[in-house]
Amino acid sequence: MAKYVAFLLGDPVRRPEYDLVLKRSSLEEMWRPQISAGEDFTQGRMAATTQSGLSFFIDQGPAGRFVGHNGDQNGFRAYLSLCPDQRAGSLLAFNTETRGVENSARNRATAESRIALATDSLCEALAKPSGKGSTRSSGR
Repeated sequence: MAKYVAFLLGDPVRRPEYDLVLKRSSLEEMWRPQISAGEDFTQGRMAATTQSGLSFFIDQGPAGRFVGHNGDQNGFRAYLSLCPDQRAGSLLAFNTETRGVENSARNRATAESRIALATDSLCEALAKPSGKGSTRSSGR
């Protein structure tokens, strides 16, 4: 899954290799909002502002755009959260859930959702200017 996240975030050095699988322009098209996710609080970032792209959910925040996909089945839950503008992301998988999924904004309060939504803070921190004279390394 780490290779999949790396592929989605892109790497200019590996672009020719990645383009054999799926061109970056196609990914960007998939990440373009198509319709509002509306009142579906079971998917994406589970916010009233969440949009649906092609197989991905998209939202805007102070750090820029968030792209992701999540799902659950039989007590297993997974979250893929990307901040493409910062080339950062997280992939979380749980083999249990604290409560069943229901279509409610309260889903954001579950333990697993709070952990997944922490990617917002990571992306906001990476988006901030590193300061005058700083030589911040992204570690990527």
